Amino acid sequence: MLKNLMCRFIKPEVMQEAKSVKKLLDVDIKLPTNYTDCSSVDLGYVTNRILKELRAKQKVGASTIMDFRRSCRDGLVAMVDKLQQKSPLKYILVINMGFLDPVNMANEETDQLKGMLRRTLA
Repeated sequence: MLKNLMCRFIKPEVMQEAKSVKKLLDVDIKLPTNYTDCSSVDLGYVTNRILKELRAKQKVGASTIMDFRRSCRDGLVAMVDKLQQKSPLKYILVINMGFLDPVNMANEETDQLKGMLRRTLA
């Protein structure tokens, strides 16, 4: 869920580097250089359609739409910040529980899974 929300307003190249849970939590969401342009913020299909209809009917101007997109991005930033603060993903136990994931069991090296198990039990 956290990654999905972050992909809506964080640049794709920043998100590509965040492949693990720890790296995902280390992304600085308060840094404006990590944000996509306001016009690129993913608001969802329905919201984009409604904004296009309002713009076509000339009920709202381009600046109003940009202000709306900016406020939506700010709301997403606040939500992700709160999720990062309260997230159990910060705890060593949760980070290392990946050794129980069958996908990791099939793809990871045995030594890496043993290390995760050791850190979980420590």
